[in-house]
Amino acid sequence: MKILVVRFKQIGDAILSSVICKSLKETYPDAKIDYVLYDYVAPLFEHQTYLNKVISISKAEQKNPFKYLKKVWSVTREDYDIVIDIMSTPKSELFTLFSKNAKYRIGRMKPKRGYSYTHKIPEPSNAFDKAEKFLKMLEP
Repeated sequence: MKILVVRFKQIGDAILSSVICKSLKETYPDAKIDYVLYDYVAPLFEHQTYLNKVISISKAEQKNPFKYLKKVWSVTREDYDIVIDIMSTPKSELFTLFSKNAKYRIGRMKPKRGYSYTHKIPEPSNAFDKAEKFLKMLEP
């Protein structure tokens, strides 16, 4: 099984959302788990035993739409079984859009977005901590 987790924002959120990767590895020890992050955050995760690959997005790829699309396209050619878009922004949703063969394409429920998700996770109405909120995305 191949799993892609997309969370390429700030350091704190990347650290908190890495609990998803760790939980997936504990549940599926033979799974290949890849984590997409911005290049300045990626070094924090390169030696984590629960990750198989850390995929970094450079500043040039962030700023140039063509380079960004090329990066997303090349990453999604891996034919992942599960893609979890923790950010659920139009930019991060491209990973699920280009992963049409993935059985599970999970993202957060947002108005006028998420058409490429097979599972839309509603935002919790009560006050969860962020790690607990991220773990909700594993329910499907």
